[in-house]
Amino acid sequence: METRQWALDYIPRREDEIYDLALKYAENRYEEMLKLSEILDKKLDDLARTSLAIGVIIATVARVLGANTPLGRSSLLIWAVISFALSVLVAVWSRGPTTYGTPLEIRNLLKVVDEQPDLTRGKAEAVLASSYHTAVIGMYATNEWKARQLWRGTSFLLAGIVLLATILITAGPPSSTPSQPSEGAGPPSSRTDAAQRTRPNSSAGLIHSD
Repeated sequence: METRQWALDYIPRREDEIYDLALKYAENRYEEMLKLSEILDKKLDDLARTSLAIGVIIATVARVLGANTPLGRSSLLIWAVISFALSVLVAVWSRGPTTYGTPLEIRNLLKVVDEQPDLTRGKAEAVLASSYHTAVIGMYATNEWKARQLWRGTSFLLAGIVLLATILITAGPPSSTPSQPSEGAGPPSSRTDAAQRTRPNSSAGLIHSD
């Protein structure tokens, strides 16, 4: 607000054309800030797509394979998915509309020109340069905020990857306890055949004893 008020109260003092250099410098700085903002937006978009793709793939694989896989048995899986989801939310939220200073609007510039009939070309360029100064300060604050959000989103992505790697490394093979057949257990046909073989032998023993 102080910078904006300074720009509104600024009155050029010189009468020469030296303000043209200040205006060109201000325009170059503003264009650099815009390019940096576009780069940060692209990185946030890439981060959101990467985190979303990994999170969806991991959740789908764990759901399809079930609890017999290392992914499905680990309690860290839910935290990994949450980390990927937070990374996506931070990246998408950072790409929302932001409010920052912009150069002097055309209408306001015309108003300044109308209110100051003795305004020379150099002084008009000085007014525009002061306006660009306010815009550059606003863009700098906006880009710094986007950079912090990018760092947070990347941290969530890395946390999810670390948790996923921990799951794959520490998860052991599925526990299997093969059931031992009990004594006398067997297929019904085997038990029936054994009973049929036992009956004639028993009858033969009784006849022999008689």
